[in-house]
Amino acid sequence: MAVGALNRCVALTVLFGVAVPSYGRDPPQLTFTSLGNFKCTEWIAERKKEKAVAFDLDNSLKLFRMRGWLNGYLTGVAEMSTAKETNVLDRIDSQTIIDWMDIYCAKHSGASALDGAAALIVALRKLPTK
Repeated sequence: MAVGALNRCVALTVLFGVAVPSYGRDPPQLTFTSLGNFKCTEWIAERKKEKAVAFDLDNSLKLFRMRGWLNGYLTGVAEMSTAKETNVLDRIDSQTIIDWMDIYCAKHSGASALDGAAALIVALRKLPTK
């Protein structure tokens, strides 16, 4: 092997050794911050207030923020995944998302909205496309 080819092999070996870390069998779990995420306990409490009171501005604003975050998050996930699959949000509407979160949070009170949104996406992917 020529010296130039050997140098390229060594350089590539070093490059791939540095650029592609070896995790063994399981890659590390990634953690990220999601601004606006909320707990299911908050969702349940605000939805109960909404059902009990005809109109409460503070409660309505908090629920508006929660619903906005949820719809925005799901829209972002759908946008990112449409290159690989069909648009999963074309199968539901905003009220269905709210109903899903009511049921999900009742069953998983220790979870977050992010968990509920992820579970919804998984469930929607199992439905037949339109």
